Amino acid sequence: MRFTLLGPVRAWQGSTEIGLGTRQQRMVLCALLVRPGTPVTADELIDAVWSENPPASAVSALRLYVHRLRKALHGSEEIIRSIGGGYVASVPPEAVDLCQFQERVTQARRLRGAGETGAARAGLRSALALWQGTPLSGLPGRWADAQRTRLARLRWDTIELLLRAEVESGGGRDAVAELSHAVAEHPLDERFRELLMKALWDSGSHAAALTVYQDTKKLLAERLGARPSHVLTTLYQNILSAAPAERGPQGSHEVRRAEDLPLPDPWEQTSAFVGRTRETAQIEAVAGPGRRPGVGVCVISGSPGTGKTTLAATAARGLAAHYPDGRLEVNLRGFQPNQRPVTAEQALRTLLTALGVAAHRVPPRLDAQAALYRSLLAGKRMLIVLDNARDAQQVRPLLPGSSGCFTLITSRNRLSGLVAETGAHYLALGVFTPGESREALVRTLGSDRVGADPEATRTVIERSARLPLAIGLIAARAATRGEKSLAAVAAELRVESTVLSAIRGTEGGHDLRSVFSWSYEALSHDAARLFGLLSLVPASGCSLTAAASLCGLPVTRTRQLLAELAACHLVDRPAVDRVGMHDLLHLYAGERLKDSSSQEQRAAASARLLSHCLHTAYAAARSLFANLPTLHLTSVAEGSVPSPVDGCETAGAWFDAENETLCHVVREAGVTPGCETATWQLALTLMEYLQRAGRWKEQLFIQEAALAAAVRVNDRLGMAHVHRNLGRALIQTGDPEKAGRHLKLALTGFEQLGDPGGRARTHGNLALLCMRTGRPHDALPHVERAVVLFRAVGDRTGQASALNNLGWVHAQTGQLPQAIEDCHAALALLRETADRVATAATWDSLGYIHHRTGDHGQALHCYEKALALDRELGDEVNAADTLCRLAETRLATGDVTGAREAWSSALTVLRRADPQAADRVQERLDEV
Repeated sequence: MRFTLLGPVRAWQGSTEIGLGTRQQRMVLCALLVRPGTPVTADELIDAVWSENPPASAVSALRLYVHRLRKALHGSEEIIRSIGGGYVASVPPEAVDLCQFQERVTQARRLRGAGETGAARAGLRSALALWQGTPLSGLPGRWADAQRTRLARLRWDTIELLLRAEVESGGGRDAVAELSHAVAEHPLDERFRELLMKALWDSGSHAAALTVYQDTKKLLAERLGARPSHVLTTLYQNILSAAPAERGPQGSHEVRRAEDLPLPDPWEQTSAFVGRTRETAQIEAVAGPGRRPGVGVCVISGSPGTGKTTLAATAARGLAAHYPDGRLEVNLRGFQPNQRPVTAEQALRTLLTALGVAAHRVPPRLDAQAALYRSLLAGKRMLIVLDNARDAQQVRPLLPGSSGCFTLITSRNRLSGLVAETGAHYLALGVFTPGESREALVRTLGSDRVGADPEATRTVIERSARLPLAIGLIAARAATRGEKSLAAVAAELRVESTVLSAIRGTEGGHDLRSVFSWSYEALSHDAARLFGLLSLVPASGCSLTAAASLCGLPVTRTRQLLAELAACHLVDRPAVDRVGMHDLLHLYAGERLKDSSSQEQRAAASARLLSHCLHTAYAAARSLFANLPTLHLTSVAEGSVPSPVDGCETAGAWFDAENETLCHVVREAGVTPGCETATWQLALTLMEYLQRAGRWKEQLFIQEAALAAAVRVNDRLGMAHVHRNLGRALIQTGDPEKAGRHLKLALTGFEQLGDPGGRARTHGNLALLCMRTGRPHDALPHVERAVVLFRAVGDRTGQASALNNLGWVHAQTGQLPQAIEDCHAALALLRETADRVATAATWDSLGYIHHRTGDHGQALHCYEKALALDRELGDEVNAADTLCRLAETRLATGDVTGAREAWSSALTVLRRADPQAADRVQERLDEV
């Protein structure tokens, strides 16, 4: 498969052109192919296709475009792969003409550096021959325009490199025509004028070379109010004095080196530089020798306090040898307390002054300043560090035009527009690893002090959220205190309400609140409100629709606000439809919420979130668990947006993603007046999922919160359901006496309410309790009663589950033929209901019964059918139970290896879900 981007967008397989469908599909493909092998988030793709106004259905439409592209690009391997919250193009670089172009230019640079000028020129001409017109022609929009601008600049940089190589190798006479054309196309680019002067001089046209200089001097004075650069002036003087022309790939032109301006924001320098080896290596790879052509910018972006400035300063010092013409550094004050951001005009004045331009010679207009700045940097190899940038508009005029220069930018914003326009390398800076966190503490406090109290050290690292600034502040504070260990500091950090106060500098220095506030104060009103409301969900995050419910806004508007928050790294976007934040920002968000909203407003947001969770969870549970009791839910709160959960796979993934949020919401709603009914309904809805996942402690936790809520308003139906669910959870956690009390209260409650379905389910739970306490004969009347009650109300799903339970009890009491009959009756009903959960359980029962009868072949067949269904459902706990019984059957047939494999697979799950069962499995493994 081959792809053409340097012209009309096309795809070829062999000699056949492949249709790429709609304009939107071609734009998605191009956004992936300009960075093959690099993941592109869904947000970035949406921005490329729809610019600033994506439709509400953008995510769904994007998935459809990707699906259609995959069908069109049929081949031996999948070309577009899903990864994380986005996609990646898995194509070899030689399959994309843009990648071929970049590789050929890179190779030509290496050859030129090695003195093989002829081969370098041939490589550059072969690279330029790949261009087939205007790149991405036919694609409209801001993103496509930005790419065309970037690629056009890349092409002219390559032409400049080729012509320089021609002149350096003595081919100046032949290059005059091309250079004259280049000067006409780019009259203010002094690189081409310099080369034209050299080419004319080499060809003996001294007067013509001097005329080029005079024309340049006049043009710059008229348009920019500036003079020719030091390079052109020196060359002019050399020609006048008949000195030999300067040659060589790097030249020896000198410019006035800018002072190494001190990097600001001393709070970023709180801790010594540690770790960051991966990030430093990335910067060296893109900015060091052999860097890819067209990549002249690296954007370092991250949350407040991640050490962006420290990393940039350290990397800049390491790169000094590769940029002999000097380094320029400027603080743009994009996020600084009580100070306005530096304007592009102010920054350019500073940079031009550092480059030797007298203050009175600096042009008054921004475009003239930028042109002069780029002219002075033409042909130079300089490193520019733009620290603390606020947005792309502030940075664009400060980017040099010379391909020999490199720019490092740090910002709390992602500057995604700038990254797209320039092809910049984007480096997202996160928190420290645990190892880097410990290293930072050791740098300040010493290894003896850090190692003396491992528990306190762990607390410091955990409560600092591994944020470099936080660790640096804690270490500095601990270093000035009299305690010999970290215990006192750790004790303060363990109190959640004082964490942000405990993480502060010494002697009135900055603290975390002030650092976070610089980003918070820059937010729009709606984004700031949403930031605070996100403290009502766990720091691990929530879905896009949950966030929309919190703020009571449409999903489309919420997505825009989350993009604003993510752009300045106040939230994380692990996937296109999820949002979270690290623990310290979560605490700060809670403080801002209390400061900016009333109790009534916070209660309304919590009610909308509860409604979202309840209605989405109930729909998801109904998709997964056919035996879920029917509930008459509280109405959807105004402004609440339930998530679409179509099908078992989507429902299961939603439960897995939202588990922590759902349990948190139950806890908070359980103590909130007016939320009692929704609280127990949500707790009931979660019960089956938590049981299948083996999360017994969470079951107890949410059911106890639900019981308190139901009791508070004397909700008898709610109390009956919660007592039953508490009984089920207590059976699993090994408290049979307490479980029995709750189940008896549930049975009484359902009897008083005249609810036969509730009674039937409770009888089933009482039967399980009898079985767990070694009383199978006492279980028999309970399961028989459950079968009768389910049959009376026409609940075929419940009746099938009860029949399976009856078969299990008959097997335990030695009535094996009857047990097989009961389970087959259950399967007959389940064929009508399509309840895969109950079907898996019934096949498991049949496997056990056939094992008891000695029919091991049939037992293995039944167990395999149960396992297949459990794995389809993602039901690890029940699958582990089946694997344990399967192992016994394999062992009975003499398959010791197969038995060990089954037990080992089960052990992984049971160690987390049921430690006592895990111990029993380990004993069996030891025995065999």
